[in-house]
Amino acid sequence: MSMPSSTTRNTTSASSSDYIGSPTPQTSLPVDQFQGEIESLQSDAMSRHDSKHKQFLAKLEVKSEHHHETKKYEWIRSTREHEVSQAASTIGANRRIKTLRSAFMKWIYGL
Repeated sequence: MSMPSSTTRNTTSASSSDYIGSPTPQTSLPVDQFQGEIESLQSDAMSRHDSKHKQFLAKLEVKSEHHHETKKYEWIRSTREHEVSQAASTIGANRRIKTLRSAFMKWIYGL
């Protein structure tokens, strides 16, 4: 059965008003779908970039803390080595002074 020509709709022809300001009803759904997918991909890319940036900052902070702790340890060790060296010198000097004092006393008093 054939439909009368007055009731059939021609979907291939479009008036100029269909293209001004908005997409035609036949193409709006796929364009909206692609736009949504593009926005989703952009959002995912930004989220991944933000995540990578946060990881980078966390690693940088850990490295910075490690470097600071290493420098602090080296400074403390160096300071302690100097203190030990000074103490050893003082002990050695005190021993020499006692030895000299003892020798001097023996010489003076004949002890």
